[in-house]
Amino acid sequence: MDTNSGEPWTEMDVWELKHSMEYGRSFAEVAGFLYRDESEVRQMADALGLKEGGGMGEVLRAVSEIGGLEGRIIG
Repeated sequence: MDTNSGEPWTEMDVWELKHSMEYGRSFAEVAGFLYRDESEVRQMADALGLKEGGGMGEVLRAVSEIGGLEGRIIG
């Protein structure tokens, strides 16, 4: 269901992409909630100099596994 694929990117789409990459989401996840093809999301991320994953979400997941916090929500 890629209803937005091929359509121009809105400011909100770009904002969502940037913040999703900071949080550590995958291109597939972002493509899903932006209703775009994954390759289109990868292409825009490349154009913006964004990398897949490795953002704050990765840090939070790593920290949650330390000190008995497994399964608890942080934030």
